[in-house]
Amino acid sequence: MLKLTEWQETLLYHPVVPSGPVPTVCDSEGIYPYESFFETAERPVLRKFRMIAIENEWMKVTVCPDLGGKIHSIFLKTSGKEILFDAGAVRPVRILPRMAFISGGIEVSFPIAHTPVQIEAVHVQARQIGDRLYIWCGEREVRYGMHWTVEYSLGEHDRYLTQRATFVNKTSEAHAWMSWSNAALSARLDSQFHFPAGRVLRHADILEEIEWSRERGYELADFDRMQGFFWKSADCNAFGMFTPSLGSGLYHIADPAETPGIKLWLYGLGKHEEWAHSTAIRRESYVEIQAGPLLEQADNKKLQPGARHMHTEFWIPSAEPLEIRELELPAPQLIPIEEVPLFDWAPRASTAPWLALAAAYASREAGALASPPAAEDCIWPPPCMEQLGEALLWAANASGASVGMSECDGDGAGFGAPVGAGSAGTIGSGVSGAANSAACEEHGQLWRYYYAVWLAGRGSLDEAIAALAAVELDCGYALLGRLLRVSRQDYAGSRTAYAQIRAKAWSLHPQLFFERDVTLAHFGAEAYEEREYWFAQVDSLQDDALVERRASFSLDRGAVAEARAILEHHAFGKVHQRYDRSQLWQRLAAASGQPAGGVSEDVLARLGEDDLAVYGAYRVSEQKQNQE
Repeated sequence: MLKLTEWQETLLYHPVVPSGPVPTVCDSEGIYPYESFFETAERPVLRKFRMIAIENEWMKVTVCPDLGGKIHSIFLKTSGKEILFDAGAVRPVRILPRMAFISGGIEVSFPIAHTPVQIEAVHVQARQIGDRLYIWCGEREVRYGMHWTVEYSLGEHDRYLTQRATFVNKTSEAHAWMSWSNAALSARLDSQFHFPAGRVLRHADILEEIEWSRERGYELADFDRMQGFFWKSADCNAFGMFTPSLGSGLYHIADPAETPGIKLWLYGLGKHEEWAHSTAIRRESYVEIQAGPLLEQADNKKLQPGARHMHTEFWIPSAEPLEIRELELPAPQLIPIEEVPLFDWAPRASTAPWLALAAAYASREAGALASPPAAEDCIWPPPCMEQLGEALLWAANASGASVGMSECDGDGAGFGAPVGAGSAGTIGSGVSGAANSAACEEHGQLWRYYYAVWLAGRGSLDEAIAALAAVELDCGYALLGRLLRVSRQDYAGSRTAYAQIRAKAWSLHPQLFFERDVTLAHFGAEAYEEREYWFAQVDSLQDDALVERRASFSLDRGAVAEARAILEHHAFGKVHQRYDRSQLWQRLAAASGQPAGGVSEDVLARLGEDDLAVYGAYRVSEQKQNQE
């Protein structure tokens, strides 16, 4: 019996707050061109999500294309048990690359870990071919422009789920990539880890190699902290986890020639369980068992122009513990990899303006040119659209040519109104020609701003800085301030750029405030009065970034007790693998004459930071790409 069903399921969803209007290029807490998020609402809303399920007599597998194409559920019919961890809600937490990680189910990442589209909808197709059901999810990702498709399939008599991923690079350049499949399982004291014996890289507060013993039994109760394990060698190609108290487990097997990567991640018992609780609506921890085509999460490969990658893996749900060395690699008959669908860019607000611009440029019809997105909308041009630079300059010139000809959208409306639309109606609307000229001029400036953003997103920072010299908009000054500081360490230029911002709202936005204060701090006592002025404008806000900078300013002025009080009395939100507050605390301790050393667990809990050693490649930097 095979069955394919589709429906809309209402879930609790915790809305996320964007970090701010400055593009995520050169942003240590983002991945361009995706928008990053700074905090998550405590109160959820109700939202419908598209679900597609494939099932046979043994299991039912549900996929959610509205959450990046992840597996939402594996229900084992024979035991009546859900196998995967269910967070009870879509509750994003702050982990790179976008500070919007959600737990539960099985996530498949590409081209970075974790996947940047965890809370985005992707394309999906599903159908039966012969005696097998297929679901394909994927898109053309907007960072590099590569295609990815993950295929889930279930045969009529299969007691395992087949997962196959394919990545295709149709661009003209080689691009770095990584991929991990991440299954979350409910954690209990008696959860058993059935993993191969071998050499393992342990990632905790230190990085070290250990031996994972074949003779020893490993359970969650053996671990008292968050940590990850990467297998550098293994005596078999299967692994999994089983929890006797739940009567359920999940195992993974793959051809090590294709999928050698094996990882275990856990929060352990005690002090770090709160990190797991923050992703769910109940106080329950989870464990992640992961696999991938690379050995470690610090690794990446290059996909050459025109190249395709493919790897297959299998998930085996079970109501009893399995012996991993007795599991046999399945060999299902799948459709040829060339017949797996490849998808284009997913229809999102973040890509629609740029596709429309590309179409207008291809026709060279200025009348088809819509207004540019507002800078406040945080919609930035994908660097993977290789001809977009020409289109942006064309749009800027076309808008500029309209000045004085009453051909611009008189009300300065957002994206969607053609540049030439409504010119005849402008007279009746009472909008002056001067207003039309100003609107056209602003449109031209915005297109030039986006051209500079596009250049920066492609790593051409010097060219981007030069292009911003012709942009007299607050958004341009804001980006210029960051680029000058980060790429050239030009603090004086950065300070000047921020000083040119005219709108008070832009100047006081926490993202802008934070970055400007980092620049001003470079000038020491000479900038104290200026910093004091800005802090006085937002002294009621308890935004984490503002509080952090306020404490830093107090410490800079020598007010050690004041800085300590600020850090001790604010409830910071948790963020993985960010250590700025810990470093601030260490500075504070040094100023107090305390001996150098690490930050205590109690302090780390207050600061919302973990104590993991710096490790991993949640994103691939342009610098690293250029070195490879």
